[in-house]
Amino acid sequence: MNLAVWNTPHAVLKEIQHRYQSVHAAKVHLTRMQTEVLLHMRKKRSERTAVFSRFENNKLLSMNKIVTLLFLSIAVTAVSAQRQSEAVPFTSDLSGLESSVRTSGDTLANFALDEPCAADPIIFTSVGGGFVNGTNGYGDLEKVQLIFLPSSGTGACNEVLVFFGGKSVDGDGTVKALVYEVAGDGSPGELLGESDPVNVSLCDTAGLFTAFPIATPDSFIDIFFAGIDVSDTYPTGDSIGVLSTDDGCGNGEEVWEKWSDGVWYPYVGEGTWNLNIALFIYGVVDWEDNSPPASLDDAWAVNGGLTLHPAYPDPANQQVSISYGLAEPSGVELTMYNQAGQIVYQWSGQQTAGEQLIAIETSQWPSGKYYYQVAGAQGILFSSLMVQH
Repeated sequence: MNLAVWNTPHAVLKEIQHRYQSVHAAKVHLTRMQTEVLLHMRKKRSERTAVFSRFENNKLLSMNKIVTLLFLSIAVTAVSAQRQSEAVPFTSDLSGLESSVRTSGDTLANFALDEPCAADPIIFTSVGGGFVNGTNGYGDLEKVQLIFLPSSGTGACNEVLVFFGGKSVDGDGTVKALVYEVAGDGSPGELLGESDPVNVSLCDTAGLFTAFPIATPDSFIDIFFAGIDVSDTYPTGDSIGVLSTDDGCGNGEEVWEKWSDGVWYPYVGEGTWNLNIALFIYGVVDWEDNSPPASLDDAWAVNGGLTLHPAYPDPANQQVSISYGLAEPSGVELTMYNQAGQIVYQWSGQQTAGEQLIAIETSQWPSGKYYYQVAGAQGILFSSLMVQH
């Protein structure tokens, strides 16, 4: 009986859906439905027809119930197929990483985070429970963002920086960062590297990033995916979600997620979230073909009237100098973070137009990677350096 139902032509099923909107209507039109199915089965003249021809009238009644249930199932599926989400504004400050962010040569993000629309981060919650960009009621396993190099070249992503917007800690499971190459169809391809797991309780959700070092990343050309794996939060009953731009600020074809069935899907398309957003995920890249400029006179990154030069020396020991230029007088704030996202140094003041240099004592800082941002009226620039004793 199931065989006959599932091989009914699409047009007949559509007619059934139209006529049998309730069980009562199905009973009224039972005779007509039986005739249509019989005509179809005769045309098939296949083994399915031979099986069907042995059905007695009471079997047709049973089949009618199956068709009715099938229709009801189709109706419910049609209503629930599209994933539903709700945008919740993120009220904490992202430590200046807002609309005017343009990352420097080795710390990269999706281009959408350069746009003014990225000034107001969003945490998307799922109607099915949890977060769109993380753990949710659909059982999504991974969330990744496409990132482009500013110019053609080869690099390796040795660290992923993630801004989380919300979490719920129960058993304190773990998340980890992943880096993928881009497959021919634009989806995540070969895994290039992954971080060690980090407990959900240690992931910041108050506006600071969480750093995920990638120990031995493989290289990529021009573009790569960086993201998180939340699969280990389900057994422990935890949940966590990544901040993003609002819908319409970004490209949903550049954000992908791995569903519970292990298949990758973009954020736009039938049955998806249909969100055009960008995730607040950054990749720290080591260049292979096109290294950052070696001279302090060369601009490493430019954003409006703000120019950033490489930190010197890098790696630093006793002291490091941060050099930048201002096109016009501006209030400036320099902030430095450790790998846990904690502020280790901060300076602010009014400065004149021209080249600026701030020397920072690092002799008491533990060896490791540090991140810094220079924020002025013309924009914000973000980079990193090493301290080594």
